[in-house]
Amino acid sequence: MIDELIRKASTDIKEKMEELLQGKEIVVNFDEQIVFEQLDQDENAIWSLMLVSGYLKAEQIEYRGVLLEPWYHLRITNLETTAMFTTMFKGWFAKNQSNYNQFMKALLSDDIDAMNYYMNQIIMTTFSYFDVGQNEPERFYHGFVLGLIADQTDIKVRNIKREESLEDTVQTALTQIKEKCYDAELYDRGLKKEEIHHYGFAFEGKKVLIG
Repeated sequence: MIDELIRKASTDIKEKMEELLQGKEIVVNFDEQIVFEQLDQDENAIWSLMLVSGYLKAEQIEYRGVLLEPWYHLRITNLETTAMFTTMFKGWFAKNQSNYNQFMKALLSDDIDAMNYYMNQIIMTTFSYFDVGQNEPERFYHGFVLGLIADQTDIKVRNIKREESLEDTVQTALTQIKEKCYDAELYDRGLKKEEIHHYGFAFEGKKVLIG
């Protein structure tokens, strides 16, 4: 159930899962007294489900506003649970494992032409699996990002607003990576300049451009 809920969830839910998978804490508001009927009506109910199931733990609960609504500071419970999520997210692309493996090989060898080819192959066969429409490629994108993070924990992802064309979006992403020093954390962890690669991903419907 959790697998399907995350896979078909909004961009916001997947972005928070990206943060959790990287060992970060998220802060969310939800009703802990959840019933299964609510899962289709309130997607934030997924956090309650994962909390009561033991997949997430509450580090802190803040009560905000006049109504003292609870805001939960959540993290993944332990390494075993992280491994479970990792297997889950990688499994989303199991039916397209050959193209996925080739994409990862191209990514690690800095072969942009091959990355573009295999990424487009993956999209053609798995796009509908994420229950998205032509105008919602972000749901697929963040599902794919979860798979990448599961495979390579040193990948850092930043979201860039959509520009007029795929090429513009790629260039905007690359410029912002440089200006905002998004690779600073990797340098702090001891990686050398030649070990760090910057890529801009631009999605439009079932088309993707990597630069």
